[in-house]
Amino acid sequence: MHIALPVTIHGYCVMISSSLIFFKPSRYAGIAAISLYHSSFNIPCSIFFILIPKEIPMKILIADDHTIVREGVKMLLTEAYPLAEITDVSDSASVLRKVNEKKWDVIICDISMPPGDSGLETIKQIKECSPKTPVLILSMHAPDQYALRAIKAGAMGYLNKGVATFELVKAVNRVLLGKKYLSQDVAYILADAVEQGHDHSLEHLSDREFEVFKLLASGKAVSDIAKQLMLSNNTVSTFRLRVFEKMGFKNNLELIKHAIDNRIVN
Repeated sequence: MHIALPVTIHGYCVMISSSLIFFKPSRYAGIAAISLYHSSFNIPCSIFFILIPKEIPMKILIADDHTIVREGVKMLLTEAYPLAEITDVSDSASVLRKVNEKKWDVIICDISMPPGDSGLETIKQIKECSPKTPVLILSMHAPDQYALRAIKAGAMGYLNKGVATFELVKAVNRVLLGKKYLSQDVAYILADAVEQGHDHSLEHLSDREFEVFKLLASGKAVSDIAKQLMLSNNTVSTFRLRVFEKMGFKNNLELIKHAIDNRIVN
């Protein structure tokens, strides 16, 4: 960007010329040259100086239904990015509302939040509203199945809350560069799953079917699942039937055993 501006100051015709260079994310630096010509003597001289405009703060959105987690993440990010504008919300509806209100440099989101929407669905909706905004998942759930699903849904990275203190800032810096981030533990788990021929049949389930599968495996009844996901009992029963058909389960015991063997539930 080039700017040239003539100004008369105390008999001098001042020509201000500047060049601005843009650095992501939202940082400016520049060099300006001022040429002066006195109206009586027509004597030219030049002054060069560096422009340092006010820094535009980075905008970070944190979404988690646990207050203690939000506060902890906020403290960590405030220390790493003192000038950042950090906002936190506790449910998926608030996340989508904030995404529609303004642009964010990065969104840090849990995989499951009230009022019942799957976190995977929330990721997809965020990407529909703001395709270029990087989403970083911070979750307590086992990454064996969730990490891959989250990346497929549009997330740029997946972090387990147990190691977030050490890796969160590194992850944020990486996704800001437009690169995906997987924690070391998650990367090892995914690599081992491929190398050992891990059963990936769960990948045949849709995100909603997988959500119902997980809740069934935790021992919840169809009516409880319907309330949690804000669906009708018939809809949940249909998802349950699809899960049984795709996975070849004959009863709930087989479903629960499969979930435990694959570390979907404890």
